Amino acid sequence: WQTNVYPLSQSADGSSTAAIFTDCSRVNHACRPNMHNDYNASLGMMTLHAVQTIEAGEELTVSYLGQGGNERAVRQSALRDRFGFDCGCVLCSQHGTCLERSDAAQRSIGRLQEEILRLEVSK
Repeated sequence: WQTNVYPLSQSADGSSTAAIFTDCSRVNHACRPNMHNDYNASLGMMTLHAVQTIEAGEELTVSYLGQGGNERAVRQSALRDRFGFDCGCVLCSQHGTCLERSDAAQRSIGRLQEEILRLEVSK
């Protein structure tokens, strides 16, 4: 339950609902996933949407961490603590200059996400 559950909703009183989905709960993690998952309340089901071209035979992946914006060390720590594994995805397998550029890009993504949230709250 702890590693395969998807949150569905949260009430104003802090209570929440969650479920395990036969197929979606089996989709593996990648820090740069090729799918996005979302619970569709009107359909009463979890839906998966491609976020890039997926070749025949390519593994379908989602992010277990939600939106991006975290450097590799932060992602690895969160995945190890919450799900008990070390990520070996393409994004986490980078080294040297590629890793430095990737972490810089993730920091920029994080700053942009924070700015978007600030703008939404101020509306």
